[in-house]
Amino acid sequence: MLVDLQSWQSFPLARMMYLSDLPDRPLGPPTGCLCGTGEAGVALMLMVRLFSGGLVMLSVIDQPRLVVRALVEGVSPHDALEARDRQWMLDWVDSGAPLFRLAKPATPPQHLAVYAALVDEQRESVMLVHHVKAKAWLLPGGHADPGENPCRTVLREADEELGISPRFHPVCDSAPFFLTVTQTRGADSHTDVTLFVAA
Repeated sequence: MLVDLQSWQSFPLARMMYLSDLPDRPLGPPTGCLCGTGEAGVALMLMVRLFSGGLVMLSVIDQPRLVVRALVEGVSPHDALEARDRQWMLDWVDSGAPLFRLAKPATPPQHLAVYAALVDEQRESVMLVHHVKAKAWLLPGGHADPGENPCRTVLREADEELGISPRFHPVCDSAPFFLTVTQTRGADSHTDVTLFVAA
């Protein structure tokens, strides 16, 4: 995915640098592709385009970051607090900061979590589980693994915590319906950047 100079400034995950700033590696033809790994070994694709004067345009395609950004963008805030959290999340994603927990309990201090609102429509209720560390009743869920699609996290966590394989709710499908940025409780307090999905 290459972007032109007019749209370059607005493309949040792209970088521009001069030829002299590139690491020592062959660029190949004037337009090409380099592959490598980024955060926690997640695959990245680097699209390279040479322009006159030695200017190089690099478009880093970080697929998990793009997925998370699209999910956050898709949430329509219900109030001013959620709108503030949504903007914070978009800025965080665009900053290039690590999105996923790399080491327990809190590295990095802000990382992605996903929770499932398991809906029982016949009983008009949702399932809560007792979270021992938080000492609270919460929706089931947890931290996204490095590079993991948050929609997959919901299903994995439901299987790990409850031994069930839920389907996404037909009203929302796999799209998050709510989001928060919350400081956790306890000795290893950190910020959970959380998406909520209905199942």
